[in-house]
Amino acid sequence: ARAAIKSAAKSEAMRARDHVRSEFRPAWESRYHEHQAETRSFEQREQQLLGRVGNALRAIDFGAMLAGKDRRKAMLDAYNALSSSGGRLEGFKRSQATKDRVLERRQRAEEERAVAAVRSAEAKRLVEQRALFKAERASIVFKHDMERAGNRTQWRSRSDERRAAFEKNRLHGKATEPGQEQPPSGRQTARKDEHFDRLLDSLQQREQAARDRAREQDNDRGRGERDR
Repeated sequence: ARAAIKSAAKSEAMRARDHVRSEFRPAWESRYHEHQAETRSFEQREQQLLGRVGNALRAIDFGAMLAGKDRRKAMLDAYNALSSSGGRLEGFKRSQATKDRVLERRQRAEEERAVAAVRSAEAKRLVEQRALFKAERASIVFKHDMERAGNRTQWRSRSDERRAAFEKNRLHGKATEPGQEQPPSGRQTARKDEHFDRLLDSLQQREQAARDRAREQDNDRGRGERDR
């Protein structure tokens, strides 16, 4: 049952991820057309002086120059954008890559949220399945205990009946016929019953110890799975 739950959750996670990607497909198509249009505009501006100045200003990362971690590199990129067409092209590509990363991060965040919801549902189903398994096992153990208790009560009842019949015959002075085995005394019968009771108690104790060991092993496995 646990393997089936995990397998179903894996398939659900893949479907959830694919669903998010299909929802973002229009955004990526729009981003592609935007990139194509901006590339054409960049190339057209490069044909004129003012256009080249505009491209240079767009390529400069003023935020990185003022507060970035690598201000020296940002200033070098700005110089290249102002002084060469290659520098302006590299600045344009960086700007386009930044826009792509923004959209990519949005998509990845949505995928992670969708998969996390599936994993949460999987964990809940695993807990419910384990609780059901324990309940079923406890029911079986209880049933067996009741059956053993019933058998024990039945044996005691029969023993009491035999003891009462013997006492009744003894009180009425019933003689033992020649060759007939003398029925056991009440003390002997009681000792046999006590011996039988001790055997039953010993059997129940061994079964209880076995159930305790099984529960402890289940708990150890559960802790190991949570640690992983």
